Amino acid sequence: MRLIAHWALVILLGLTSATVLPSGAFADSQFYSVAPALSRVTVEDVGTAQSLTSIPPPPILYHWISVDSMKRLFPGAKPPKVMPLKTLGTRQYRTLLVKFAPGFLDVPGLFAWNNPVGATIGGSGEIYGNHESLLALRIRPGKVRVGLVITNELDAQPSAALSDPQLGKKFDLILHANGAIFEGKFWPGYLEWAVVNPAVVEAVTADPLILTGEMKPFFDGLKVMAASGQRHSVPAIEVLAGPQHNGIVSYSIDAQFVVDLGTSITKNSSRLPKWLTNGWTKLGTK
Repeated sequence: MRLIAHWALVILLGLTSATVLPSGAFADSQFYSVAPALSRVTVEDVGTAQSLTSIPPPPILYHWISVDSMKRLFPGAKPPKVMPLKTLGTRQYRTLLVKFAPGFLDVPGLFAWNNPVGATIGGSGEIYGNHESLLALRIRPGKVRVGLVITNELDAQPSAALSDPQLGKKFDLILHANGAIFEGKFWPGYLEWAVVNPAVVEAVTADPLILTGEMKPFFDGLKVMAASGQRHSVPAIEVLAGPQHNGIVSYSIDAQFVVDLGTSITKNSSRLPKWLTNGWTKLGTK
């Protein structure tokens, strides 16, 4: 039921962000976008996991997390040697990725997004981390194996390619696009990044000064768009920075929403380990 409203909107309006935004729309933008990668996806790509080379890896990924979960992820008073990971999904907790790509079952990983404001609420309405804390992960420069996993919301059975138990060893980062096929085209509705190899995380921070600074361009852009009075057929954040984690939820992202996020992480920063809130902390590869 989670995506029915999205597909109804697609059918009624005959459009999504992929149709109103050209593939190169964000080439000269300050915002990293997955739009060029999604514009190349065809129906034949559904049910596959392939190398993603049409866009560079995101320089920074962001993970919304509660204060308690942050403390469990980083239990010590000192930073870890390498980035700790959670799990991409289990038999008891089948994430969307594991449901349609069971090759990632029990694989260590961490879900994230490529900007600090676009992935704060899940498809079921879950508010990630109660908007308490935001963890930024700087991706190590160099050769990063990036995968693009395309899944169909309406598939009854996962494909053989996505059931491969070695799937988690093939990539360092993955971009998962879940959607549906309509009129011979793939329409993405739910997007997420996942860190699979902890060695690609060069540094981490939950410093509110850094994070609110990362949020400011989104606040500025959304404020200007609202003041213009111009109406768009997709959420303002998608016009500004390309497709987001959840297309329908993206309509709730405006300048005040960004302010509220920044206020929350600033207020809660005193409850986090001090090393996490004092600039970037570099991590090793092993």
